[in-house]
Amino acid sequence: MVNELNTQHSMNNALDHELSAAELDALNTQLEASPEATEYWRRLRRIDQLLRNAPLIRPLPGFSDRVMVAIASMPLSAFANKQFGLGAALGLVAAAVLTVPLLSVAAILLVNAIIDPGTMNGLLQVVTAGTSYVIDVVSDLGSGLHTLVTETPMVPALISTVIPVSMLWVWMIWYFSGSPRLFTRQ
Repeated sequence: MVNELNTQHSMNNALDHELSAAELDALNTQLEASPEATEYWRRLRRIDQLLRNAPLIRPLPGFSDRVMVAIASMPLSAFANKQFGLGAALGLVAAAVLTVPLLSVAAILLVNAIIDPGTMNGLLQVVTAGTSYVIDVVSDLGSGLHTLVTETPMVPALISTVIPVSMLWVWMIWYFSGSPRLFTRQ
């Protein structure tokens, strides 16, 4: 995977004439070893040739003026129109002044906790106990569901009926409440 990405990167650089002679020789060696890469390189060169030979089309006169007028007429959100004053600037400075020392203390505590074997042992015990608890809960839930299904076989049938009926009920409420439609014909 990494080698393929390096090969593709080398191909892109070769198209832009940014490879040295040694790098170009290495790319050719890789292409000789892989028919897939050779085919990809052929298609990449063809696309590059088509793009380089494509005619440039000049925009109609006044096109940029019309685009700028359209952009200027677009409404801005209230947040974009709001002017922030001295209070906002002071608030940001206060947040930075308080945040930097707190983050520094947190980083120092984290480093001290990582290098202390007792702390790491306690942390690993908590993680192991938590993982064991989650596995036990999932196992108990699975066995409870298995017992429920085997002792009362009507429960799965009831659930498989209630879900579609509930979905139909919600759709009917949405439809008759006059909510906006996703696909409307004009």
